[in-house]
Amino acid sequence: MVTVEVQPPTQVQAGAIMYPPLVVSSDISDAYDFVQVALVDSYGRVLEDQLYGTLSTSGKTLDERSASRSTRSTEYSAFPDLIISYAGTYSLQVSAIRMDYSSPDGAMAVIAASTMTTQIIVYDQSVAAEIPCKFPLTNNHFYEDYVEPEGLAFPDRRDDFTKDSL
Repeated sequence: MVTVEVQPPTQVQAGAIMYPPLVVSSDISDAYDFVQVALVDSYGRVLEDQLYGTLSTSGKTLDERSASRSTRSTEYSAFPDLIISYAGTYSLQVSAIRMDYSSPDGAMAVIAASTMTTQIIVYDQSVAAEIPCKFPLTNNHFYEDYVEPEGLAFPDRRDDFTKDSL
């Protein structure tokens, strides 16, 4: 099974690199040879020559420790430079591929698992970037006041603004 760990942005400008990048995972026991992405329009048609960047990659293995101290190996595949060239409404089809070398016709790529991302709306003009940042929530309470105590650190952007300046 292939799982989308980081969804692509919900909106992006045509010709711009998608941020955050698509990240997918699979259990190492699934033994996929590589993962590839394809652009799918709102009618379910796979579109060629409209998606650019890293379209296929092999997974990188990371060991994860759970609370029960057991270790499970997971392969992650990142697609850091995907670009959609035209405005429209799309999704990405993520396919995990296994190579079949036993076929009498020679090596064949077999789609072993597949999933879809959430919808991506592509505009001709620029859109707001979906970049995590420090921002005020309400009356002098900042996001970091809620998250930093849990152990997540934020870069210090006090040069940009301070709690007293709001």
